[in-house]
Amino acid sequence: MPTNFQELRNISFVSLLRNTGYFELLDEISSNEIKEQLEKYPEWVKQWVNYSNDKRTSSGWYFIKSEMGKYIVGFYPPNKYRTMEFVDIVEACSVFIKMEIESVRMLAD
Repeated sequence: MPTNFQELRNISFVSLLRNTGYFELLDEISSNEIKEQLEKYPEWVKQWVNYSNDKRTSSGWYFIKSEMGKYIVGFYPPNKYRTMEFVDIVEACSVFIKMEIESVRMLAD
């Protein structure tokens, strides 16, 4: 999705997410299912890292590597969501994706 979003500037992230069928299958797609796909296509992880780094918004989910070498998924500005630390970049990315697409879906409702 991040590559499609970058290439298709005339389509919204919500529209891309709808086109995947996620809205109909959201209960069946967990971060574990996302992780399984990322393990098959590890180049997608870098695309999601770039997507997170390129976001220009006043609030939302982010995915970064800390100075200590751990991967951080959090929400800015800090609020009711806790910051999560991971050793595994693929696991961190899968959690970031699930949180990001859920927040986009909830805004679309």
